[in-house]
Amino acid sequence: MAKSKKNKIEEPAPTQTVETQNAETPAVRVVLSPTQFTQVCKIGFISTQEKSGKTDLNFTSIDIIALCKGEMVEKDGYDMKYEFKLANMDQYEKREIVKRSPFFGSLHEQV
Repeated sequence: MAKSKKNKIEEPAPTQTVETQNAETPAVRVVLSPTQFTQVCKIGFISTQEKSGKTDLNFTSIDIIALCKGEMVEKDGYDMKYEFKLANMDQYEKREIVKRSPFFGSLHEQV
């Protein structure tokens, strides 16, 4: 995966467009690999390229805890809706990634 000088993820995660109830805003499912999850925990966001331009999708502490519990986290971009989920990782690996995070390190006991 290529990274820019600012540690932003340039290549998107594997995605799958799915139909939602609202036909105007398609949803994109993104499965975060351990490397991508580490990057999200390091910088707190993912940058995406949409029709209307670049969008930064910010992740909160609540989002990180939800991802670690196996839940899907929804984020709205300008043109699209994103659904994030973690790839199969054991609980120890998730806890260690969060523990090393400068933003979310204090959450490792809740994971």
